[in-house]
Amino acid sequence: MLKYDKTEPARIDNMIVCNGQLYSALFPLNLIKNPPPGTGPIHCAMCEKIGKWNGCFVMHCWRCSKDILNLKYGHGAIAEGVELHPEHPNSASNTYLRDANWDEIGDKYLEDSHAKNCLLIDYFAKTISIYGEEFEVDRSSLPYTAKVIEQEEEEEEEITWKIDRMPDLETFRTPEEEEELYRLWHDKIDREEEDEEEWGTFDINDEY
Repeated sequence: MLKYDKTEPARIDNMIVCNGQLYSALFPLNLIKNPPPGTGPIHCAMCEKIGKWNGCFVMHCWRCSKDILNLKYGHGAIAEGVELHPEHPNSASNTYLRDANWDEIGDKYLEDSHAKNCLLIDYFAKTISIYGEEFEVDRSSLPYTAKVIEQEEEEEEEITWKIDRMPDLETFRTPEEEEELYRLWHDKIDREEEDEEEWGTFDINDEY
């Protein structure tokens, strides 16, 4: 029976066991021996949830990667098996997981992550939003990928009130007050034009 209570890293096949946790043997040994405070499967619930593959830990979550590790090991995981910005030079995909066969990470008898993802693929979010960026996740094959969804830039509404100023408008008003007065002024003009269309114009000298 496997013992996971070792306090010093010990190799078990393609994994390393330490302090009750299983890590991929590819994971940096210094992070197993001396995990930065608040990070990893022992101290971070998000790392525990989305940083594992086939029963062992493979990468930190995106929050720890940015807020604690300062992107030293890339942007981290945004979902199980999905790395944020894998093109980053410090990413797991470009360093310790480079050319890794994800089918050979961990032990499928502990958990078959790819089979689980394929089985529940309709229940997983296909788009993930991190730091204001939208990502489209593809779990159809290994390794999983997250492609940035290009956001269409909204055209800014053309603001004319700064140019088309209300006549005799006091210059000491705030921009907000000036804009409101401009709106009211134009509303008044619009109402007058509507009245003119409905009732026509008249001259006081006209005979009725």
